Amino acid sequence: MLANCFQALSHPVRLQLLRVLATRSECICGDVIAIDSFSEATILNHLRVLQRAGFIQGELEGRRRCYQLNTDMLDTFKRLVERL
Repeated sequence: MLANCFQALSHPVRLQLLRVLATRSECICGDVIAIDSFSEATILNHLRVLQRAGFIQGELEGRRRCYQLNTDMLDTFKRLVERL
């Protein structure tokens, strides 16, 4: 599990996405895609990786998927790293 977490966090864009999500208390839909000069498809791919690893949650709101941090997973990851 820890290796999968590190793999998901290994890309700078994914870390940036987590930082953006951490600054917001509400679910973020389209405005998260506007970071840097990356295409929407690239950002969505990175969001899927983070979601598969459990770091974010995505919920459908109409035709859009809204994302937010999974704070439980972040706490679990923190405990796993502290045990190293």
